[in-house]
Amino acid sequence: MRRRWLLVVSAVLVCAVIIAIWVVGPDGPQVVVGRASEFPPGSITAIELDVLLTGPVPEVSDNADGDRVTVPILLVNVPGSGLLALYNRDPHLGCRVGIASDVPSDIGRPFPPEVVFVNPCHGEKYDLVGRYLAGPSPRGLDRFAVSVVDGDVVVDVMAFEYGPAR
Repeated sequence: MRRRWLLVVSAVLVCAVIIAIWVVGPDGPQVVVGRASEFPPGSITAIELDVLLTGPVPEVSDNADGDRVTVPILLVNVPGSGLLALYNRDPHLGCRVGIASDVPSDIGRPFPPEVVFVNPCHGEKYDLVGRYLAGPSPRGLDRFAVSVVDGDVVVDVMAFEYGPAR
């Protein structure tokens, strides 16, 4: 009886580990990007996620090689609001956006403080949470669900949300 119980418990644990590796890992749609303490309030971190999609994702699946895709994100820790995972592709034509302080200004002087992200291809401008400020983009930056699980920051690529309307 005891052996059978140990066998069942062992089988359940092995299955749980396999599922955890598949769902929350580099080969699943949910990716641990680091410890929450690594992303202090006000930080912006560019990250490349290598994921295996388990279904179609708007704006993302078109860039996939089969079911595998590299998803560039900007992980923003918004003071007073928490973590936000912005898709680092402009909704207009898909160029990567840059942090305004790293992009040459198109106005001959530094960008206004509300401009945090800039598309160097077409000039779109966005604030800290990816809201549209200027340019030809149809909306703000798209985003993915982000959560903190046992101190780990987890980005869920399957939980895609279009950016806020202009």
